[in-house]
Amino acid sequence: MKKEKKKLKKFNSFDLLDAEILEEYLSKMALEGWIISDIGRTFLTFEKSTPKVIKFFADITTNDLVGDNYIPTTDYVNHFKEKGLEHVCGNDDFQIFIKNGVKGTPERRKLKFTRVFKNEFSQLISIIFIFLSLLLNDNSFLHDSFITFISDKYIILCMIFGGIIVVLNLLSTILKIDKYIKVVKINNDNFVHRRNFKIRDILSKVINSNFIFFLMTLSITLLNPNGDLGGYTSKNELPVSLEDFDVEIQEIRQCDLKKTSSPFAKYMYGTDDTYKEVVTKVYDEESNSYYDEYSEEYSASLSYTVFQSKSDKIINKALDSILRSYDKFALDCEKLNDARELKKWGAKEIYTINTWDEKVIVYSDKILKISGDIEYNEKNINIIKDKVLNGVNF
Repeated sequence: MKKEKKKLKKFNSFDLLDAEILEEYLSKMALEGWIISDIGRTFLTFEKSTPKVIKFFADITTNDLVGDNYIPTTDYVNHFKEKGLEHVCGNDDFQIFIKNGVKGTPERRKLKFTRVFKNEFSQLISIIFIFLSLLLNDNSFLHDSFITFISDKYIILCMIFGGIIVVLNLLSTILKIDKYIKVVKINNDNFVHRRNFKIRDILSKVINSNFIFFLMTLSITLLNPNGDLGGYTSKNELPVSLEDFDVEIQEIRQCDLKKTSSPFAKYMYGTDDTYKEVVTKVYDEESNSYYDEYSEEYSASLSYTVFQSKSDKIINKALDSILRSYDKFALDCEKLNDARELKKWGAKEIYTINTWDEKVIVYSDKILKISGDIEYNEKNINIIKDKVLNGVNF
């Protein structure tokens, strides 16, 4: 024999402007044999009962009438008890009462505009924060990290998703303002007309529940888009390594590689560092003894990035982003006009950053940044062109 269901949960699609609709809905459920026992932000909980006619009253929750967990004060409950109303449950929007034969509708707490639109206000502040962060923060993708943004499909998808969320919230807010005018200002009590807002209310709740989390994730992504550029990897996975330039490898070695791509661009980042650990005997006067102090003595390093795009505008924007980063750190970035050097690299433009011993090699569809303890002779340049520049084709 099938066990009879004792409890039932329904999605709570009612907002502060739906007090009368909520009362009608709870009465309808009571006729079907389900009595409201708890009202949460997301779900309404009903308990099985004998079908009966019950009239409900939904009052607006205010901070001065409830305590922790939105439990109403004794004075508040007694005030309605004297009028024949029995308190059932409540949340931060509504306090639900059974009218117990009371005729008429008790006076409901007045709705304030700020109370109705508090979620919209918090979202607006969050949007303004994100917008200002994009404009003012030097590390946002509008500035130095354009390359990371345009070549990473996950960040692009995050931005598209964010744009959709913002548009949906704006539409939701416009509909809610229209609803507020009809319900509060015009005092339109037409149940059928206001019920049409139910789909909008469900959509709004789903959006609002995820919106702040999304903004926090987006803030981290945009304010620190470079994040972790990869993990330590095997030197065999690198398109070019220190061995290609006959560099002696020390006892300790770290290699790093990351590749990202999008419909607009591709990006590769690789490093190869080798160093040795130096142990020095240090005398400690307090303990009158020696101890070992460890330090790292770098022997050689190699770092390179390749950015590729078929769009001239994206290549130019990426180059501008790179050069801007050098200006930010007041580094001396010099454009070379040596025809022989350009010919050796087969490049359109070459920039050197002497402070960092770094080169920026610009091609029609690629930008190579490379630095390291290697000699840029014809042999090594050909290795770089063959292995590094072609290594971005993934």
